[in-house]
Amino acid sequence: MDFYMRNYIEGLFLSSAIIKNPDYTCELLIKTLKILREEKGFRGYIHVKAIPGADEKLIEELGFLADRMSVNVELPSRESLKLLAPDKDPFDLYKPMKQITTVKKEQEFLPAVRRGPSFVPAGQSTQMIIGASPESDRSIVKISENLYQKYQLKRVYYSAYIPVNQDNLLPAVTTEPPLLREHRLYQADWLLRFYKFTADEILSEDRPNFNLYLDPKANWAVQNYQRFPVDVQTASYDQLLRVPGIGPKSAQNIVKARKYYRLHLTDLKKLGIVIKRAQYFIACNHETPAGLIKDPEWIITSLISSKQYEVLKKHNTQSTSEQLTLFDVERFEHAKSFMTVVDRSFREKQFPVMILTPETAVESLFFAEWIETNLERGEKIYRRLRQRLRPENFLFIQNGFYATLEGKERYLLDAIEIALQTKDLLENHLGHPSILALRKSIRTMLGENHLLTGFVRFEYVGDVLFSKINPKHYVMPYLCPHFAERYPQEKLMIYDETHELLGIIDRGDIHLMEHTSCPEFAEARGIRKRVNHMEEKKMHGSMAVLAALLANVLVAVSKFVGYMLSGSAAMMNESIHSVVDCSNQILLLFGDRRAARGQSELHQFGEGRAKYFFSTIVATMLFFGGGALGIWEAVEKLFHPSHEVTNPLIVLGILVFGILVEGSSLKIAIKEIHELNTEKLPLFKFLHESRHSEILIIFTEDFCAVIGLVLAIIGTLLTMLTGNPMFDALSGLLIGMMLMFASIFLAREFYSLIIGESVSKNDLVKIQNAFKRDEVKKLIDIKTVHLGPTEVMIAAKIDIADSYEGISYDVVNQIERVIRKALPDKKAYIYIETDEFDPDYDRKRQTQSDT
Repeated sequence: MDFYMRNYIEGLFLSSAIIKNPDYTCELLIKTLKILREEKGFRGYIHVKAIPGADEKLIEELGFLADRMSVNVELPSRESLKLLAPDKDPFDLYKPMKQITTVKKEQEFLPAVRRGPSFVPAGQSTQMIIGASPESDRSIVKISENLYQKYQLKRVYYSAYIPVNQDNLLPAVTTEPPLLREHRLYQADWLLRFYKFTADEILSEDRPNFNLYLDPKANWAVQNYQRFPVDVQTASYDQLLRVPGIGPKSAQNIVKARKYYRLHLTDLKKLGIVIKRAQYFIACNHETPAGLIKDPEWIITSLISSKQYEVLKKHNTQSTSEQLTLFDVERFEHAKSFMTVVDRSFREKQFPVMILTPETAVESLFFAEWIETNLERGEKIYRRLRQRLRPENFLFIQNGFYATLEGKERYLLDAIEIALQTKDLLENHLGHPSILALRKSIRTMLGENHLLTGFVRFEYVGDVLFSKINPKHYVMPYLCPHFAERYPQEKLMIYDETHELLGIIDRGDIHLMEHTSCPEFAEARGIRKRVNHMEEKKMHGSMAVLAALLANVLVAVSKFVGYMLSGSAAMMNESIHSVVDCSNQILLLFGDRRAARGQSELHQFGEGRAKYFFSTIVATMLFFGGGALGIWEAVEKLFHPSHEVTNPLIVLGILVFGILVEGSSLKIAIKEIHELNTEKLPLFKFLHESRHSEILIIFTEDFCAVIGLVLAIIGTLLTMLTGNPMFDALSGLLIGMMLMFASIFLAREFYSLIIGESVSKNDLVKIQNAFKRDEVKKLIDIKTVHLGPTEVMIAAKIDIADSYEGISYDVVNQIERVIRKALPDKKAYIYIETDEFDPDYDRKRQTQSDT
């Protein structure tokens, strides 16, 4: 976990030999993954080995915890498996594969299943040992093709057999591992998955094994040379894919580019074609780059140079592949400044030759007109473009804005104009120089971001993970959401030294601070206040409780001394009142510690409501019990007066001292209330709507304490003036009744909190505003509940606009970030479900509630 938290690793592979039996082993794997996912908060990639022979329910549970599962077929054929691994049943190997395929199909086609947790979202894979058994290359490729078609595998891995022990059934120990054969199998596998080849095309019955000196694609092209050359100007995408030196990306580039201009040989290299290999198989402008060649053997000798031949002999060739990554981009204020220029250009139909910024402005021969930024107008244009443009085109323009490219603002203006005039993808307009320049810069930027997601290194500075980077491009809008999702419960700081930009991530909440120097952590406390905002809020109640506890201990001691000296019933009630208050604070502090325990397997949303439970005990038992005891003592004094109050001046002095101390405690409680009352509600309305139970109790007990002391002083003074102890007993009776009424008031409030109250109206409006965006057609339903003073659960059902259904996952993530940003003092558990809006939904829900 330490390597993961510091971003040294992205994921892990988990496997096991059979322990006791398959079911027991699978249960151990499930337990391990639950510890990683639920207790340790590991959100990285997990590839787990499925256990053949395990129960189907265990396999399914394992699949919901992992990203990818693999069931290794081990050997290419059943005969080889039976010969070399007789203890393994082929049925047990293929049964989990079939189950994984079935569950994934159900999740794909059944809406109710699709909305649930993802089952092995990265699919399944398998592995075969190559060289331990006598199968031909063709039979292995045929088996792989069948696995891809039947079980929708994402990948088949091939592992060259390395002899270790001497056995009559296996190759000799001195046999070299077939590494080149393994490499050729991976190349053929690539042709199956991405180039639309079939196994019978790659190898035939006459030629069942690979040409070790020529890759499978080039070998096929030479064997079928009658199909070549193909004209790059007219050939279909599938035909281009079969040309050596042309891959899927370069084939797409050719198809897009030739829509706008006739291709020349010099253009092909720019489009990503390996001319050295492709020249023998293509024609460009009715000419073949290598001339007209009719002898395939001559092509083979040209493709395989003497140097390459030596490399092939040493079996050192390796293949590499890259995985594309999708990124989510936040919206920033300086983007709206550019939108002001866009608005001006389109309204006045005047497009500038170049667009300058204060940073890029220089002496120029052009007439320059400075346009003042209008953030409100820029925001409006931003929303309008987001609504009118295709999501892919809008993302292209937004990506271009963050790329480092000289003159990019003018290129972006061209891109916006093209996007408004056509519904086609901007990626299909590479013939336009502005689109081509932007695309190259965007690809470079996304590539840099992809590298940084894997190579950013964090170090702990206190409780904050800190890293400093020097990117060429403005990649922070991409990096911060990535790490916010990866570390949802952590605090992080990433400093971009190139652009003087500081990213602060606090449990998924992202803040970007521009024009900031690198924080020296001795001076960074001001910055970290934003990171610790929630913790400061949580401390408010504890400070008030501690202040009240200290005050009540002092007052309780003084009141008991006064009662011993005077025998006053009011003083006795006040003594009981102070003891009750001390017990209150101790219970509240204990409840605060329990509530801070966090999540566990038993309490997966934490123990935030523990505060409400202990507050209820305080209200019902201590307040009510203390009030009842005080009333009994006062009634006893009222009907059976034993003696007059002695030393009344000492009693008055102690009561005045109590007022001063309790008044100070009440002042602290009121100050804490003002800091929490960000909406500036009236005092008693805030107390009624507040979810901070400890503040409500402390204020109530301090308020009652001050009123009780005033009543005790009045009773003591009347007793002194009249000599009748009845007034002292009556004041004690009133104090006891006040405590009991306070108990009833508090119990009523805490009953509602324990059952579960929704968020305040103001917070609900903030949450609902997060759903008011172009991507959301309808907010179907929303439910909220407080799990503690600062913990809330939000469940919503939304209908995604048709044009955004393909990126619904990104839309949900953006909404969650907006909600967390709108509720900075809350820890939010957010669950958003996508569904289609039913016009009769409200009526059906009302009918169900009436029933």
